[in-house]
Amino acid sequence: MILRRPINRTRLYYLAQYVIVRFCMSLTSAKRGSDPADSSAIDEIRKKEYRILVIDDDDDFRKSFCFKLKRKFRAKVEDVNSGKAGIDKLRKLNDYDFIFTDIMMPEMTGIDTHHELRKIDANIPIVIMSAYSDSEEWKKAQELEDVSLLHKPIPDEALIKVFMRHADK
Repeated sequence: MILRRPINRTRLYYLAQYVIVRFCMSLTSAKRGSDPADSSAIDEIRKKEYRILVIDDDDDFRKSFCFKLKRKFRAKVEDVNSGKAGIDKLRKLNDYDFIFTDIMMPEMTGIDTHHELRKIDANIPIVIMSAYSDSEEWKKAQELEDVSLLHKPIPDEALIKVFMRHADK
């Protein structure tokens, strides 16, 4: 095969990232098998075409998570890398069905971000994510009554439950 133009490092990086994500997705689906209940739930979620805002300072996680939401659930996803940027985004365009925010971020934690987001829209479903479920921030998040909590990495089943819980609201 002859390449017409050389592949630069950036393109190669994104190609490798795409291949890795696709490979991991195929492993998890092969490991679980295809559950008909999951498949019908995913079809229902896809029909809704949810609009989602993802707030996370970890670029790699944020990009792969957004990719998963777009590909698997056909969501319209926007992402930002800080709580302040997420708050600004919600102020400008209060048109999201869900907000997913990391709990451990510099400048403004996920808890602080949650409180500010609630001032703008008291009804939007907020999901707080963390890889550190033994942290003080996680304990504070557990005390909040109006959020869903997810451990990273986030399995499809957990996302399906979150989406289905808010499907009729």
